Amino acid sequence: GKLKFVTNRMCPFAQRTWIALEMGSVPYNMVEVSLYGAGGKPDWFWKLNPKGEVPVIQTLDGSVVADSEQTLDYIADNFAKDMRGMSKEDMRLITAWRTCINNKLKPIGKRVVCGSERLDSLHKVLQELEELVVTPCVVGHQFTVADASAIPFFQRLEKEYELLKDYPRLSKWYKHTSSLEGVKSTFRSSWWWWW
Repeated sequence: GKLKFVTNRMCPFAQRTWIALEMGSVPYNMVEVSLYGAGGKPDWFWKLNPKGEVPVIQTLDGSVVADSEQTLDYIADNFAKDMRGMSKEDMRLITAWRTCINNKLKPIGKRVVCGSERLDSLHKVLQELEELVVTPCVVGHQFTVADASAIPFFQRLEKEYELLKDYPRLSKWYKHTSSLEGVKSTFRSSWWWWW
């Protein structure tokens, strides 16, 4: 059997899950839903996720995993255990990286894009991530959920602001991870930010 992956290809949160599925070589069927516009979201989608958000994974036993970070954990725990990291130090770094991405980069990045915060705020977060990243992936040579969690946001920041030139380790990390086939296959020429 295959997982059912309900997504919208332009959404960065859903892209996280898509990257993990591809990089973990997890068998899945993709079902794309429109999140906006005429007709709205289909009834079957609301039944899967009453919040109406993507991504959604329907597991082989029919249960639903609906938060993007939770989908990463589900994929790593059930299909791609090496995406969890190989050591306690890897796991510590993965947790610190994901916390920084979710609690700092996402909200500050959104405020910068919306114009309510200066770009300088983003540089502080990027410096923190610069000090965490090992390269060529977040924890070194192993692609993990930390990489999958961050790539969609870095893709958008780099296209919009070209900020990574000031951060050699982040630049090396992004150049490497964005060149991986399982990551590249999720990139779109048109995309949304993160709201």
